[in-house]
Amino acid sequence: MLRPPSRYEVASDFLKMYRKASMTTMDSPAEIERLVNLRCSQLPFCPASLILEYKFKGLVRSMDMFGAFYTTVGTAVHLVMQNYLCRQGKFLADYYCKHCGTYYPLSHKYECCGKPTEYEEVLISTLGIVGHIDAIFQDAKGNYWILDFKTCSMKGADSKKNKPGVVYEEQVESYAYLLYRQYGIKVKGVMLVFIPRDNPRNPAVWTRELAKVHFSTVHERIKKYRRVHKAAINATTITEVMALVKNNKCANPYCKYCKMDSVGIRDMVKRAFKIKRNPLPMEDLRLQLKDKPEGMITISRFDPGPYVVTKVPLPKLRDLTKEDRLALNREIHLRIREINVLTDRLEIEKE
Repeated sequence: MLRPPSRYEVASDFLKMYRKASMTTMDSPAEIERLVNLRCSQLPFCPASLILEYKFKGLVRSMDMFGAFYTTVGTAVHLVMQNYLCRQGKFLADYYCKHCGTYYPLSHKYECCGKPTEYEEVLISTLGIVGHIDAIFQDAKGNYWILDFKTCSMKGADSKKNKPGVVYEEQVESYAYLLYRQYGIKVKGVMLVFIPRDNPRNPAVWTRELAKVHFSTVHERIKKYRRVHKAAINATTITEVMALVKNNKCANPYCKYCKMDSVGIRDMVKRAFKIKRNPLPMEDLRLQLKDKPEGMITISRFDPGPYVVTKVPLPKLRDLTKEDRLALNREIHLRIREINVLTDRLEIEKE
């Protein structure tokens, strides 16, 4: 008579399978836009990482089980935080009503048709940099703050509150600078909210008022990243790549390429150039990009999109007359001025 395996044996079988699965990677297509466009999430920018990852992996990205776990958890946290917190009317964002098809950019319109609107992150697309802002929070005094959500463990929350790290600091400061350059909105400061995965009831919050930040430094830093990124996606020879890698190490302490010594990184670049596939320059990948679908709107400080307060159905935007569009431009500028009345303005350098 066969006896069922013991509980211990079953657990061992499962854990053996679990460990094996955790070492398995799964491939997914890389987005061309993320390769040829500089994104805030890539800052501090590393040319070695961009070029070598493309040469070795091309338009494919691999991720193991734990990487997928943390990425998925982070995405879920962002979604939950945004959808619930915006109902307090304190998040400036783009809202969309799927019931009547109305789009409310740069507003607090979290309800429409008696139902919740869909929260959409404000798009940054200026100075050659692309990104989405997690949230723009309005405090009790009416000031606006750039807010970025991050996940962490409960154990690491306190340390993040005091020292979030140069990567997170650079990213959130860049959002603040670019928001001003694109929309003319100047925020009071920046915030990093660390949500513990094991206890979301007690987030740790790091803040920095922009008055304490030298905006000229942020300006120069972004100009450098743009220059290096442009050189990286246009590089074609091993000499060009080696010069970029040698002279532009990033500030990310966890970057596996920038931690290498000169001999190791030189050997890595040489091995990459032995690969015939995934040819350089990466700029040629732009030819594979598709045009934006009809109905997509990018609001900018100089060529704004639809009216901020009054309902404007998306399908009718492209039917507007020139006079109507000029009227909408004036209205959105008025809205931006209203926002800026409540915030401290800092003069920054212009290119």
